[in-house]
Amino acid sequence: MPTITIRLDDETDARLKRRLSHSGESLSEFVRAAVLNQLAAGPIHETPYDAWARLVEGCAGSGDTDRSTTYKARIKEKLRAKHRR
Repeated sequence: MPTITIRLDDETDARLKRRLSHSGESLSEFVRAAVLNQLAAGPIHETPYDAWARLVEGCAGSGDTDRSTTYKARIKEKLRAKHRR
């Protein structure tokens, strides 16, 4: 069975030792369970487009898909509304 080595900062090491002393499980059991949980979460395959889409999701425009073809009608309506006052 392969062996791995990890480096932990002092605070994380202390928290881990407290947790293991309270739970009674071994360090190997704890790390094995943590690795299995991460693997069970599934692989993260995000394309560059998916990352971009997630970042700009809330930045979308008005949602009008025909703005370039209806701009004249919108301008006329704004002018009429302005002069109706």
